Amino acid sequence: MEHTGEKPPHIAIVPTPGMGHLIPLVELANRLVLHHHFFVTFIITTDGSPMKPQKSILEALPDAISSIFLPPVSFDDLPEDVKIETRIVLSLERSLHPLRDTFKVLVESTRLVALVVDVFGMDAFDVAEEFNVPFYILFTTNAMVVSLSFYLPELDESFSCEYRDMPEPLKLPGCVPVHGIDLPDPMQHRKNEAYKRLIFCAKRYSLAAGILVNSFIDLEPGVYKALKEGREGKPQVFFVGPLIHSSSDGGVDESKSECLRVKVDDNNGLVGRKDIASYARGLIEGQEGKLLKSKMKELKDAAEKALSIDGSSTKSLAEVAQILQRHNK
Repeated sequence: MEHTGEKPPHIAIVPTPGMGHLIPLVELANRLVLHHHFFVTFIITTDGSPMKPQKSILEALPDAISSIFLPPVSFDDLPEDVKIETRIVLSLERSLHPLRDTFKVLVESTRLVALVVDVFGMDAFDVAEEFNVPFYILFTTNAMVVSLSFYLPELDESFSCEYRDMPEPLKLPGCVPVHGIDLPDPMQHRKNEAYKRLIFCAKRYSLAAGILVNSFIDLEPGVYKALKEGREGKPQVFFVGPLIHSSSDGGVDESKSECLRVKVDDNNGLVGRKDIASYARGLIEGQEGKLLKSKMKELKDAAEKALSIDGSSTKSLAEVAQILQRHNK
């Protein structure tokens, strides 16, 4: 379809199941709408489980952000012990036909300039490619995971053992060394279907037009530099974080704090609450606590600076917006 310049740029966002995927994508959508005048449509996959929390978040968004819920898929054929990562990927894989139909409607009725997914959304790449729409990935974690994901296919071919049995720590450019046993859970069982799907996703990350990261430069300067310098054959990486959901109520939810006031029988072998309180007070008021508070304040200030008008993450997202606004004019 031929578009005119009068139509505003429109973005489709497809989060895979999990509030940890949805919330950063919602915050990204908010910034693109409020600061760069995009329209956004969320396309939600479901497995028939209650969607009340997701609907509550999506219904509270600005009018420029709409949502479409795809028909639920069935997992009745899966074994009970299937890993959550497998279910997440399959929720999208089994929704590809309705996703394509929905995508086709958006292409025909809007100036669709991008499809954005999270790290488990690689099955949607073929839909975006079919309609010539740029494909972007948001890593809702940190940039070190981006570096690990780029390296994972090579790591898979270099070692035959389980990663927890590697003799030496894994050294990624710009990152602290990581022991194999400390790698993410899906990587700890290489014969499991979840690991195979992780490899499938990792091999497709390089096909993206760009990668957005829920981090900021001052938090991971070494990784940022390494990703910028080692771009050959890889998409451009944009640090746009932190993308976090701020509660409207800054206080503590008392209903969720009862665990702090459990009555403890000092004769049953458990640590008494006075001992816990004393230890916590010592940690907070001691030298270690002072250093921790100082570091947390430093990071908080750095995050606020990154999101300021002239901040690094603000500029990075503005660069992404400019790239997308030029598409399909």
